[in-house]
Amino acid sequence: YVMDEVLGLPSFSYGAGLNLYNTGYTAYFMNRLGAYRVDRRKKNPIYLEVLKSMSNLSLQRGTNSLFFPGGTRSRSDSLETHLKIGLLGTVVEAQRAMYESGK
Repeated sequence: YVMDEVLGLPSFSYGAGLNLYNTGYTAYFMNRLGAYRVDRRKKNPIYLEVLKSMSNLSLQRGTNSLFFPGGTRSRSDSLETHLKIGLLGTVVEAQRAMYESGK
């Protein structure tokens, strides 16, 4: 990670929609800044489980996870009224796995 090695900031990962990968320039930087691609249209259980596993493994390896509780950025700068807790669940699962393994 550029931010960790060069700038000395803690590394983090975050999901980014496919629309942010439409141009080569943004895709180049998104990949290097810790983003992983998320296709919001896919509802396949296997795809969703792989995303959760990726987040879980990333957390267990010490990478911070950045996510928006409402599922996207707030356009009005206010807190979302309906929170999506999918990724929050992976944080809990990763913490439990690290506790059980003694990390």
